[in-house]
Amino acid sequence: MSFHRTGACLAGLLVFLALSGCRPAREEPAHAGAVSQTYFVVTHGSAGNPFWAVVVRGAMDAGEALGVNVQYLGPDRFSIAEFVSLIDAAIAAQPQGIAVTITDPTAVAEPLQRAADAGIPVVAINAADPDGRLPYLLYIGSDEYRAGYAGGQKMLEAGFSGSAVCATHEVGNLMHETRCRGFADALAEQGVEVVVLDITSDTVTAIEVFRSHFAAHPETGAVMTLGPDGMSSWRAFVDESGRRDVLHATFDLDPVTLDAVRDGITRFTIDQQQYLQGFQSVVTLYLKHNYELVPANDLFTGPFFVTPDNIEAIAALIEEGIR
Repeated sequence: MSFHRTGACLAGLLVFLALSGCRPAREEPAHAGAVSQTYFVVTHGSAGNPFWAVVVRGAMDAGEALGVNVQYLGPDRFSIAEFVSLIDAAIAAQPQGIAVTITDPTAVAEPLQRAADAGIPVVAINAADPDGRLPYLLYIGSDEYRAGYAGGQKMLEAGFSGSAVCATHEVGNLMHETRCRGFADALAEQGVEVVVLDITSDTVTAIEVFRSHFAAHPETGAVMTLGPDGMSSWRAFVDESGRRDVLHATFDLDPVTLDAVRDGITRFTIDQQQYLQGFQSVVTLYLKHNYELVPANDLFTGPFFVTPDNIEAIAALIEEGIR
């Protein structure tokens, strides 16, 4: 039986605000015994990564607001095997709930079933099960295919000639594959070929991959990177090569991306508001454990386009680690 649902809903957040805002202020936790409650957020990303640091901020802010313990677990470098072992560690701790990225549905299927059998509620964040078969309550994150497709359309509107590249720094990450698929489908409608490049998360390696690709395919006119690691590598390549003529777009927000959009190196970035993924996942699990309240639909936090026209409005929030 699938617990995956589709749509978009802010019910969990609204209920949380109602429960917390309609009571008089008090010193004790929002729910009796809340300080003894622990919730885990387990992802495939390091807490030191600029993107995941915002997820951690959201989760910790929710934990502080609710008076519960929140633990974040993520591998130092992208590794499905290590990621799965961290899910195992979270289950072994017998928490009140776990938020987890469905980075590889096959790899996480068995531990998530064990969590369900143990009565531990699970929500998916950032990356969902495309088949909707895994036992989690709901998904909180961006519609990644739609984001990739919309990004492709926006690049076509901007105009470029030649082929395009979708550069992934995490091969095997289903979310990256989905973004690239949406991007490629949008461009294919106009007859534009998209090459998927594995650039890795290492900047030196990525620069060499970009250098080799452009030497072999000088007609490449557009590049889509998929997050801060890819963005940093593209910026380093442009600084070295001077290829500011290539239309570039990316995903997510961090100070490097902010500067690239301001400098005209990057036409736009696609934000998934990952603070909400951390914050809302803890709130949702808390409401499930304490009140048996669960939103009826998935909560989509993106896509949201950030361009030179609107970036200054959220620049301070990027610097604060909220956007």
